[in-house]
Amino acid sequence: MSKWKTAYSKSTIAQAGDRLNIRLAEIPVMSVDEMLVTTRRSIKKVDVDVMKEKIHERIVEYIEGEGYPTEGNAEFKESNVSDLVFSIVLPTIRDVRRKTGRNIRLSRVKKIVSKDNTAGC
Repeated sequence: MSKWKTAYSKSTIAQAGDRLNIRLAEIPVMSVDEMLVTTRRSIKKVDVDVMKEKIHERIVEYIEGEGYPTEGNAEFKESNVSDLVFSIVLPTIRDVRRKTGRNIRLSRVKKIVSKDNTAGC
């Protein structure tokens, strides 16, 4: 039996953050329809293609600088994965912020890699 009996939907943002051991920022209320309309107006296919090209370039830069990430590489650590993910996500966040005006940000409070394939533990 889980020690948590309250559903996330019934928790405050602060309570959910404490439960997950991460910092959650307040998110302004916006319907899915409003998000889609705003996104369609703000981000065009050409913008997405440019973002994809930037991400591809970042991955190539990473591999050229760090080598191909494999578990067989003794120097490959969790920090390498975090760096790779950061280098992929950052240009996307920046471009989405610029195109949509949305205040999104990357928060690196919690590890993104799990050695035992469990989430959020």
